[in-house]
Amino acid sequence: MRKVIDGIAIASGVGLLAIFGSGAYGYFWFQNNKDTLKQNLIEQVTGSIELPNLSGPAMPAPNKSFSPPKF
Repeated sequence: MRKVIDGIAIASGVGLLAIFGSGAYGYFWFQNNKDTLKQNLIEQVTGSIELPNLSGPAMPAPNKSFSPPKF
């Protein structure tokens, strides 16, 4: 019975080390690649946004079919 308990304890310790190790690896990988990931995200977001035409006229063209009321 003692061997079973020791085996479970060792497996638990190995599992915890794997969880903490993978978390530390992911954190440091993200810190090293943060600028590249940010640049890729900015390119994807700005590519999907449609900006209005900024070189159009300052005032809209007058409507020719509109006539002011006659008094």
